[in-house]
Amino acid sequence: ARKKAIEYVNADTEERKKEVECVNVEMEERERIVQLEIVRFERAIERANSDMEEHKKAVQYEIARVKERERAAKRVFVSAEAFKKAINRVIVRIDERKEELARAYDTIKKYEDNIKRIGADIKERKYAVKERECAVKKREEAAHNAMATIKGYTTIKQATSLGKALKTHMEASMLSPSAVIAASKIIKSFEFAVGKVESHEETGDAVEEIEVLGNTTIFAKRLLEALRAISHAQAVGRKLNKRKETATKFEAAIAAEAL
Repeated sequence: ARKKAIEYVNADTEERKKEVECVNVEMEERERIVQLEIVRFERAIERANSDMEEHKKAVQYEIARVKERERAAKRVFVSAEAFKKAINRVIVRIDERKEELARAYDTIKKYEDNIKRIGADIKERKYAVKERECAVKKREEAAHNAMATIKGYTTIKQATSLGKALKTHMEASMLSPSAVIAASKIIKSFEFAVGKVESHEETGDAVEEIEVLGNTTIFAKRLLEALRAISHAQAVGRKLNKRKETATKFEAAIAAEAL
């Protein structure tokens, strides 16, 4: 009976040892779980602290924005007062402008009377323009006569290349504005050539060349004078045409204003 009792006690002891080991294993597992929970809790605390810092910053930012809005509201209030003052000044200016418009209306009436008088002056000026046109026509006829005289000089002998160049250039650009400048340059070239011939030692051939160059120079000078007359007549004609256009436009404007 004692042996059985001892065996029972031993078996019970082994069972309890196994239970203790199981308990130890469970305790270790619970310790690991507890450690994990502790780590999670610490991390949660860190996140909460970080969120609190962000929240503090956000609150401070909102406070700053509120203060800025208060300052902006004060500025708007000041601007509104200034705007009121500006509106009052504008109202005063509008009243002044009304008076100016009334004076301007009176001035316009005076201008209308002046326009009527100007219309009468324009009619008189038209007659004067016609008279000037007649004078221009006479000058053009004189210029054409000068051209006919110039053509009579084309029979002069062109013994030198300068004479030929003068004739060719002037026939090609008889009415060109640049012809006057070209003729002046060519005349200077002729005079320089004459000076050279005069200093030549031989006399026979030199005298003939001087005569030819002299005739050519006279031809060039007369041609230059005629070109200047033609250019002047053309300038007068252009001025008269411009005056005609101006008078026509002004008369049309007066007629439209009268309607």
